[in-house]
Amino acid sequence: LQTSSPRSCIWFTWGAMSGASSHSLRYFYTAVSEPGQGLPQFIAVGYVDDQPITHYDSNTRKDLPRVPWMGKVDADDPQYWQWNTQAARNSEQVFRENLVIAQKYYNQSGGLHTLQLMYGCELRSDGSKGGYEQFGYDGWDYISFDKETRTWTAADATAQITKRKWEAEPAMAQRSKAYLEETCIEWLRRYLGYGKETLLSLMIIFHISLYHSCLCITQFCFQHLTITNLAAIIKLRISSYFISFISCFSNNSSNTTLGDISKSMSNISLILLNTIIHIFCILSQSHHICL
Repeated sequence: LQTSSPRSCIWFTWGAMSGASSHSLRYFYTAVSEPGQGLPQFIAVGYVDDQPITHYDSNTRKDLPRVPWMGKVDADDPQYWQWNTQAARNSEQVFRENLVIAQKYYNQSGGLHTLQLMYGCELRSDGSKGGYEQFGYDGWDYISFDKETRTWTAADATAQITKRKWEAEPAMAQRSKAYLEETCIEWLRRYLGYGKETLLSLMIIFHISLYHSCLCITQFCFQHLTITNLAAIIKLRISSYFISFISCFSNNSSNTTLGDISKSMSNISLILLNTIIHIFCILSQSHHICL
């Protein structure tokens, strides 16, 4: 899939940071066409300042807290977890259906495929606000939302199909803008109030590589990792990456350089390293070090 400008490949690594100048609320959804080995077909994880706070997957079918301070939500909203669970179940159904539709758009039948969404908002130190909504398919950018212009940007010709459908429903863009600028910010402030002590002590540093057109957001911390589903996790991580890797070079072979290949090898090493850290996560049973 080719575009006129490079897209970003996002990798998550852990680090310690204090005195953050901004705060964020982010959500990451992933649907997989071939889960197997205990790996969920759908996962939704919420983060405040990049610390996991909620987790839902198609195995448990429940939205659950990931940090103790999220228990404070019940005092203000007794229906919070019930409502969020139902919303996550609805999203799971939509993602299952959309994953099938995406495969049809790309004339694919069978095989491992992923549909991903990341969206969220940010409160910056200068008082300004930010927000984004971005979909990815098989590790590649698919379509993204610009809340300032209330427009959708398709990453390739196939994504134009979705762009035309969504542009035909202006209310969809209005809802997304309202959520990112109002609802999301409101919840971010509430979460910051609940967990301000903890959030000051732990953050994730994002390392962003702009080398090729792939969006890698499959690296979630599963709530109950076991040795039995390790093979499936490795398959999802590496297969998803290589789908993007092979497609990138097959579609840009005339522009491929030794530098591109070298950078690709570095990123392959990184994903293998992240998998090793996942193994450590399994053995230690500590979600605080998961990538």
